[in-house]
Amino acid sequence: MSDTSLPRPALGVGALIGDTVRVFFSRIVTFVVLSLLPTAITVGVQVLILGVGAVVSPGQPGLGAVSGVGLVVVSLTPYLALAVFGAAVAVAAHDTKTGGTGTILGYVRAGLAQVIPLALCNLIAAILIVVGTSLGMVPGLWVFAVFAVVAPAIAIERCGFGGLRRSMDLTREYRWPIMGGAILLFLAMSLFVVLMFGVLTPVTNAIAPILSVVVIVFISAFSFSALFIWIGLLYARLRIIKEGAPTENLEEVFG
Repeated sequence: MSDTSLPRPALGVGALIGDTVRVFFSRIVTFVVLSLLPTAITVGVQVLILGVGAVVSPGQPGLGAVSGVGLVVVSLTPYLALAVFGAAVAVAAHDTKTGGTGTILGYVRAGLAQVIPLALCNLIAAILIVVGTSLGMVPGLWVFAVFAVVAPAIAIERCGFGGLRRSMDLTREYRWPIMGGAILLFLAMSLFVVLMFGVLTPVTNAIAPILSVVVIVFISAFSFSALFIWIGLLYARLRIIKEGAPTENLEEVFG
Protein backbone atom coordinates (compact mmCIF):
# COMPACT_ATOMS: atom_id res chain seq x y z
CA MET A 1 0.00 0.00 0.00
CA SER A 2 1.31 3.44 -0.92
CA ASP A 3 2.20 5.94 1.76
CA THR A 4 -0.39 8.74 1.53
CA SER A 5 1.89 11.04 3.53
CA LEU A 6 4.28 11.28 0.57
CA PRO A 7 3.72 14.02 -2.01
CA ARG A 8 1.88 12.86 -5.10
CA PRO A 9 4.28 12.44 -8.06
CA ALA A 10 3.75 14.86 -10.91
CA LEU A 11 2.27 13.48 -14.12
CA GLY A 12 4.87 15.27 -16.25
CA VAL A 13 2.61 16.85 -18.87
CA GLY A 14 5.45 18.42 -20.84
CA ALA A 15 7.52 15.26 -20.77
CA LEU A 16 4.60 13.23 -22.15
CA ILE A 17 4.24 15.63 -25.09
CA GLY A 18 7.98 15.45 -25.81
CA ASP A 19 7.97 11.66 -25.50
CA THR A 20 5.05 11.46 -27.93
CA VAL A 21 7.16 13.09 -30.64
CA ARG A 22 10.28 11.09 -29.78
CA VAL A 23 8.45 7.76 -29.75
CA PHE A 24 6.80 8.49 -33.11
CA PHE A 25 10.09 9.27 -34.82
CA SER A 26 11.93 6.42 -33.08
CA ARG A 27 9.61 3.89 -34.78
CA ILE A 28 8.19 5.96 -37.59
CA VAL A 29 7.62 3.03 -39.97
CA THR A 30 5.61 1.13 -37.36
CA PHE A 31 3.36 4.09 -36.58
CA VAL A 32 2.88 5.12 -40.21
CA VAL A 33 1.82 1.58 -41.13
CA LEU A 34 -0.53 1.28 -38.15
CA SER A 35 -2.02 4.67 -38.99
CA LEU A 36 -2.64 3.90 -42.66
CA LEU A 37 -4.14 0.44 -42.20
CA PRO A 38 -7.56 1.58 -40.86
CA THR A 39 -8.19 3.67 -43.98
CA ALA A 40 -6.87 0.93 -46.27
CA ILE A 41 -9.11 -1.69 -44.64
CA THR A 42 -12.15 0.60 -44.69
CA VAL A 43 -11.69 1.42 -48.37
CA GLY A 44 -11.00 -2.22 -49.18
CA VAL A 45 -14.25 -3.36 -47.54
CA GLN A 46 -16.20 -0.61 -49.33
CA VAL A 47 -14.74 -1.67 -52.68
CA LEU A 48 -15.61 -5.33 -52.06
CA ILE A 49 -19.20 -4.61 -51.03
CA LEU A 50 -20.10 -1.42 -52.92
CA GLY A 51 -17.82 -1.78 -55.90
CA VAL A 52 -15.04 0.48 -57.15
CA GLY A 53 -17.43 2.88 -58.84
CA ALA A 54 -19.34 3.68 -55.66
CA VAL A 55 -16.09 4.43 -53.81
CA VAL A 56 -14.33 6.59 -56.39
CA SER A 57 -17.36 8.28 -57.91
CA PRO A 58 -19.87 10.14 -55.72
CA GLY A 59 -22.52 9.76 -58.43
CA GLN A 60 -22.57 5.97 -58.21
CA PRO A 61 -24.99 4.08 -55.91
CA GLY A 62 -23.62 3.86 -52.38
CA LEU A 63 -24.98 2.64 -49.07
CA GLY A 64 -28.52 3.18 -50.27
CA ALA A 65 -28.05 0.29 -52.71
CA VAL A 66 -26.80 -2.07 -49.98
CA SER A 67 -28.91 -3.83 -47.42
CA GLY A 68 -28.66 -6.51 -44.76
CA VAL A 69 -25.26 -7.82 -43.73
CA GLY A 70 -23.42 -5.69 -46.31
CA LEU A 71 -24.83 -2.49 -44.87
CA VAL A 72 -23.84 -3.52 -41.34
CA VAL A 73 -20.31 -4.47 -42.42
CA VAL A 74 -19.70 -1.26 -44.37
CA SER A 75 -21.07 0.86 -41.53
CA LEU A 76 -19.15 -0.85 -38.73
CA THR A 77 -15.80 -1.31 -40.46
CA PRO A 78 -14.46 2.26 -39.90
CA TYR A 79 -15.45 2.23 -36.23
CA LEU A 80 -14.00 -1.22 -35.54
CA ALA A 81 -10.81 -0.36 -37.46
CA LEU A 82 -10.36 2.79 -35.39
CA ALA A 83 -10.87 0.83 -32.15
CA VAL A 84 -8.38 -1.89 -33.11
CA PHE A 85 -5.65 0.26 -34.63
CA GLY A 86 -6.00 3.06 -32.08
CA ALA A 87 -5.37 0.46 -29.39
CA ALA A 88 -2.52 -1.02 -31.45
CA VAL A 89 -0.78 2.38 -31.62
CA ALA A 90 -1.25 2.91 -27.88
CA VAL A 91 0.17 -0.54 -27.16
CA ALA A 92 3.12 0.09 -29.50
CA ALA A 93 3.86 3.39 -27.73
CA HIS A 94 3.69 1.73 -24.32
CA ASP A 95 5.92 -1.10 -25.53
CA THR A 96 8.46 1.35 -26.97
CA LYS A 97 8.54 3.43 -23.80
CA THR A 98 9.10 0.37 -21.60
CA GLY A 99 11.89 -0.99 -23.81
CA GLY A 100 9.90 -3.62 -25.67
CA THR A 101 10.51 -4.75 -29.24
CA GLY A 102 7.10 -5.96 -30.36
CA THR A 103 6.09 -6.20 -34.01
CA ILE A 104 3.36 -4.53 -36.05
CA LEU A 105 1.56 -7.86 -36.30
CA GLY A 106 1.79 -8.34 -32.55
CA TYR A 107 0.34 -4.90 -31.84
CA VAL A 108 -2.54 -5.50 -34.26
CA ARG A 109 -3.23 -8.89 -32.69
CA ALA A 110 -3.37 -7.26 -29.26
CA GLY A 111 -6.12 -4.96 -30.55
CA LEU A 112 -7.98 -7.67 -32.49
CA ALA A 113 -8.04 -10.00 -29.49
CA GLN A 114 -10.06 -7.41 -27.56
CA VAL A 115 -12.06 -5.88 -30.42
CA ILE A 116 -15.53 -6.33 -28.84
CA PRO A 117 -14.75 -4.79 -25.43
CA LEU A 118 -12.67 -2.10 -27.15
CA ALA A 119 -15.53 -1.16 -29.46
CA LEU A 120 -18.24 -1.16 -26.80
CA CYS A 121 -16.20 0.59 -24.10
CA ASN A 122 -15.02 3.22 -26.60
CA LEU A 123 -18.65 3.77 -27.63
CA ILE A 124 -19.78 4.22 -24.02
CA ALA A 125 -16.88 6.59 -23.32
CA ALA A 126 -17.61 8.56 -26.50
CA ILE A 127 -21.29 8.95 -25.59
CA LEU A 128 -20.37 10.17 -22.11
CA ILE A 129 -17.85 12.62 -23.56
CA VAL A 130 -20.50 13.99 -25.92
CA VAL A 131 -22.92 14.38 -23.01
CA GLY A 132 -20.21 16.15 -21.00
CA THR A 133 -19.33 18.40 -23.92
CA SER A 134 -22.99 19.37 -24.30
CA LEU A 135 -22.69 20.89 -20.84
CA GLY A 136 -19.50 22.76 -21.72
CA MET A 137 -15.92 22.25 -22.85
CA VAL A 138 -14.57 21.66 -19.35
CA PRO A 139 -17.04 18.87 -18.46
CA GLY A 140 -16.32 17.23 -21.82
CA LEU A 141 -12.57 17.33 -21.23
CA TRP A 142 -13.08 16.04 -17.70
CA VAL A 143 -14.97 12.99 -18.96
CA PHE A 144 -12.29 12.45 -21.61
CA ALA A 145 -9.66 12.49 -18.85
CA VAL A 146 -11.62 9.94 -16.82
CA PHE A 147 -11.67 7.44 -19.71
CA ALA A 148 -8.41 8.45 -21.40
CA VAL A 149 -6.61 5.11 -20.99
CA VAL A 150 -9.45 2.68 -21.69
CA ALA A 151 -7.83 1.36 -24.90
CA PRO A 152 -4.38 0.41 -23.55
CA ALA A 153 -5.91 -0.92 -20.33
CA ILE A 154 -8.09 -3.34 -22.32
CA ALA A 155 -5.47 -4.27 -24.92
CA ILE A 156 -2.57 -4.77 -22.50
CA GLU A 157 -4.23 -5.99 -19.30
CA ARG A 158 -7.00 -7.86 -21.12
CA CYS A 159 -9.51 -6.59 -18.58
CA GLY A 160 -12.36 -6.66 -21.09
CA PHE A 161 -15.38 -4.58 -20.16
CA GLY A 162 -13.60 -3.64 -16.93
CA GLY A 163 -11.52 -1.21 -19.01
CA LEU A 164 -13.83 1.67 -18.12
CA ARG A 165 -13.41 1.07 -14.40
CA ARG A 166 -9.68 0.50 -14.82
CA SER A 167 -9.28 3.85 -16.57
CA MET A 168 -11.30 5.57 -13.85
CA ASP A 169 -8.99 4.11 -11.20
CA LEU A 170 -5.75 4.97 -13.01
CA THR A 171 -6.73 8.55 -13.86
CA ARG A 172 -8.12 9.39 -10.43
CA GLU A 173 -6.24 12.37 -8.86
CA TYR A 174 -4.64 13.17 -12.25
CA ARG A 175 -7.59 14.32 -14.32
CA TRP A 176 -6.78 18.03 -14.30
CA PRO A 177 -3.21 17.44 -15.56
CA ILE A 178 -4.56 15.00 -18.15
CA MET A 179 -6.96 17.69 -19.36
CA GLY A 180 -4.10 20.17 -19.59
CA GLY A 181 -1.97 17.64 -21.45
CA ALA A 182 -4.77 16.94 -23.95
CA ILE A 183 -5.12 20.66 -24.67
CA LEU A 184 -1.37 21.08 -25.13
CA LEU A 185 -1.25 18.03 -27.40
CA PHE A 186 -4.05 19.41 -29.57
CA LEU A 187 -2.30 22.77 -29.86
CA ALA A 188 1.03 21.11 -30.69
CA MET A 189 -0.58 18.88 -33.32
CA SER A 190 -2.39 21.85 -34.87
CA LEU A 191 0.84 23.83 -35.06
CA PHE A 192 2.65 20.87 -36.59
CA VAL A 193 -0.02 20.35 -39.27
CA VAL A 194 -0.13 24.08 -40.13
CA LEU A 195 3.66 24.26 -40.44
CA MET A 196 3.90 21.08 -42.51
CA PHE A 197 1.19 22.16 -44.92
CA GLY A 198 2.24 25.80 -45.02
CA VAL A 199 5.99 25.25 -45.40
CA LEU A 200 6.51 21.87 -47.05
CA THR A 201 3.57 21.54 -49.44
CA PRO A 202 4.50 24.56 -51.61
CA VAL A 203 8.09 23.30 -51.80
CA THR A 204 7.13 19.72 -52.69
CA ASN A 205 4.60 20.93 -55.26
CA ALA A 206 7.35 22.92 -56.95
CA ILE A 207 9.72 19.93 -56.97
CA ALA A 208 7.32 17.07 -57.75
CA PRO A 209 3.60 16.70 -57.01
CA ILE A 210 4.13 13.14 -55.78
CA LEU A 211 6.17 14.52 -52.90
CA SER A 212 3.11 16.45 -51.75
CA VAL A 213 1.24 13.17 -51.53
CA VAL A 214 4.02 11.78 -49.34
CA VAL A 215 3.81 14.84 -47.08
CA ILE A 216 0.03 14.50 -46.78
CA VAL A 217 0.35 10.81 -45.92
CA PHE A 218 2.99 11.61 -43.30
CA ILE A 219 0.86 14.38 -41.75
CA SER A 220 -2.18 12.10 -41.65
CA ALA A 221 -0.17 9.32 -40.03
CA PHE A 222 1.26 11.65 -37.41
CA SER A 223 -2.14 13.18 -36.67
CA PHE A 224 -3.67 9.74 -36.14
CA SER A 225 -0.73 8.39 -34.17
CA ALA A 226 -0.03 11.35 -31.90
CA LEU A 227 -3.18 11.05 -29.79
CA PHE A 228 -2.93 7.29 -29.34
CA ILE A 229 0.83 7.40 -28.69
CA TRP A 230 0.15 10.00 -26.01
CA ILE A 231 -2.57 7.77 -24.53
CA GLY A 232 -0.20 4.79 -24.45
CA LEU A 233 2.51 6.84 -22.75
CA LEU A 234 -0.03 8.30 -20.33
CA TYR A 235 -1.12 4.79 -19.40
CA ALA A 236 2.49 3.73 -18.80
CA ARG A 237 3.16 6.83 -16.68
CA LEU A 238 0.05 6.34 -14.55
CA ARG A 239 0.93 2.71 -13.89
CA ILE A 240 4.47 3.63 -12.88
CA ILE A 241 3.15 6.31 -10.52
CA LYS A 242 0.47 4.14 -8.94
CA GLU A 243 1.88 0.63 -9.17
CA GLY A 244 5.63 0.98 -9.57
CA ALA A 245 5.86 -0.56 -13.04
CA PRO A 246 3.81 -2.59 -15.50
CA THR A 247 3.73 -6.27 -14.52
CA GLU A 248 2.25 -7.95 -17.61
CA ASN A 249 4.36 -10.19 -19.79
CA LEU A 250 4.12 -7.97 -22.84
CA GLU A 251 5.60 -10.62 -25.12
CA GLU A 252 2.62 -12.79 -24.19
CA VAL A 253 0.23 -9.89 -24.80
CA PHE A 254 1.66 -9.23 -28.25
CA GLY A 255 2.02 -12.87 -29.13
